[in-house]
Amino acid sequence: MSQPLFRPFLKGLGVLVPAFFVIYVLYWSFFGMERALKEVLIRILPNGWYLPGLGIAMVVVTVFLVGLLMYPWITRKFIQSIETVFRKLPVVGALYSSIHDVMGLFEGGIKEKLGRPVLLDIPQADMKTLGFLMREDTVGLPQHAVGDGSVVVYLQMSYQLGGYAVIVPRDRVRPVDLSVEKALQWVLTAGVSASGSAEPPDEGSR
Repeated sequence: MSQPLFRPFLKGLGVLVPAFFVIYVLYWSFFGMERALKEVLIRILPNGWYLPGLGIAMVVVTVFLVGLLMYPWITRKFIQSIETVFRKLPVVGALYSSIHDVMGLFEGGIKEKLGRPVLLDIPQADMKTLGFLMREDTVGLPQHAVGDGSVVVYLQMSYQLGGYAVIVPRDRVRPVDLSVEKALQWVLTAGVSASGSAEPPDEGSR
């Protein structure tokens, strides 16, 4: 296959593969929940009351109601006390806290939760990397180990969930003129989705 024909084929894959993946995940999630709840609903509901999609509807309504319970002060404090118990459990607590904090980014207020974008200077490797300043101090850590004037920077890994929290001297970081959303998009795609970036010229046009 000649290259002029191969490049449109790759561009088509770039559009269809992510779309197929998202559709597949949504299909698996919704219909997986439906299959899991179907047997339970058939047992507890009167004969003939079950309809396809009722399991998904119940999950959506339940999630919505739990979200509403976080607004009144009394129910919010009750749920937060349960969360505190989960966070203190060995092993399970660390897993619960990690998932809870990640999901919290989707609630809104990402600017306050993720920190401001900064460039981290790594002179030993003669390189810089884009990160997020999470804390201006290291309270809670032994100061003799981290040193005075250190800050906490979060480094997001590209094309996957997860990252690293690094403790560095304050003079190694400097703010960048990027919104949190733009910086996160830039890091997650390793700069590929940066707006205004020029595409490499076609080989045939050289």
